[in-house]
Amino acid sequence: MTESVRMPASVASRKVREAARLVVESVAETAMGRSTKLNLEEVCARLEINVADVRARAQQLRDASCRRAQ
Repeated sequence: MTESVRMPASVASRKVREAARLVVESVAETAMGRSTKLNLEEVCARLEINVADVRARAQQLRDASCRRAQ
């Protein structure tokens, strides 16, 4: 697993807003019948974030969820 890189809260907030915008745009395009599906690598490239960091964080969240379910 990769070591997480900390970023200032303002940068993290901007990244979350940008990611949300990409998701909304994708859903809108799908609804309009002109879908351009993006994979994780493409989304991370647009947001300028590390794919390995995203995957590592997703795994952390899955692990925490499994522990809570037990």
